[in-house]
Order: sequence, then C-alpha cells, then structure tokens
Amino acid sequence: MPARILRAVFQPLILIPLAWLFTPTVSRGLNWVKKAEKPVLFYSNHLSMADGPVIYAALPSFIRQKTAAAAATDVLFEKQSVRWKLFRFLLEYFYLILPFARDGQVKSSFEYVARALDRGYSVLGFPEGRISQDGSFQELKKGAALLAKEMSVPIIPVKLDGTRAVMARSIQFPKRAPISIIFGEPFRIEPNTPDQEALKEIESKMKNL
Repeated sequence: MPARILRAVFQPLILIPLAWLFTPTVSRGLNWVKKAEKPVLFYSNHLSMADGPVIYAALPSFIRQKTAAAAATDVLFEKQSVRWKLFRFLLEYFYLILPFARDGQVKSSFEYVARALDRGYSVLGFPEGRISQDGSFQELKKGAALLAKEMSVPIIPVKLDGTRAVMARSIQFPKRAPISIIFGEPFRIEPNTPDQEALKEIESKMKNL
C-alpha cells in the first residue's frame, strides 16, 4: 500500500488522536496558517522529538495532509539501532519526511524541499538544527536563511512550549503534558537579503511570538 494512502488513513485515525491524548494543546494563530498563501515554510523552535507530531496535530487537516517535514539526515537516516530504525519506519510511512543535511553539502537537501514546494506541499523545518538541551533558543543555522531566500515562499514562525516534558530524551515513551503552540504572521525573505540580516529577521520573528 502506498505511503500516501497509509498517511491518509493512519494520521487521522491513530497518530492525531494519540498526539491529542498525550499533548493537550492550546494553539494560537491558526488564522495566519489558514489565510497564508500556500505552500509555506514553517520554522519552529526545537525542544524534543515530539515537536513534529505535535505541530502536525495542531494543523487543520487540509493543511496537514499537504505538509512535509525536513529531518536531519545524520540523526534520522544514519543511526542504525533497532529503535531508531523502527522510529524512522514509522515516521517515513506516517509523515512525508525530507532528508536534510545540517552541515556541509546541502544542495540535495534544497532540491528535496524545492520539489515538495513545487508539488504544493508546505514544509516544516527546525532552523536551529538540533534539539535544545535546556529549552533555550539556539543560534539558527545559515541554511535557514539560504532556504528562505531561495524558495521564495511565505514563512510562518512557530513557537512551541512544553514538549520537553512529553519526550525529554531522544526516543522514549511519551508522557502526558500540556503544550502551547503559537503560529505567527507569515513573512518573506527577499532573495537579495544578506544572510546575516535574513537570519536576524527569522530569529526575531520566532523569538517574539
């Protein structure tokens, strides 16, 4: 059975109810998500492995079904332990996952994102590049600015709070905890914007939610 059909069946029947069960969520700013010109880049802070599923669960179904997620290649695709293989299997079949290199050669990563956007899929990314160890906001990766400039689509900043209590370590059985998600007003980064200026603007939009 194609993964697309599996996602259409299992997301609303299993994954979304589980997310709601473990993460009772208060969402703000969904009006920005609904009104934004699609596709978009969702840029979120990164607190735990639960972040992606929690954001997916908060999105309206018609947007969720057309949203992919960029995942760090060295974390999701290169670790070979049994639990990571199982976790990767579940993610790849229940979500549309795009491999994304955090460092080094990112050309192929940009191509994955570009193809998804061309097909009308919005893309969720975590521009800090890694999970925060203490919950504080981290320095953004340069690729976040380059991607924003090259893709020329609206960016919706996202602020998560509470997911560290759900899944503090990399992979563990989740605990129930209240979550807050704020979706901000869409903005764009012009292609000729200097990289550091672009990063400062993205960081400001994310921090000020």
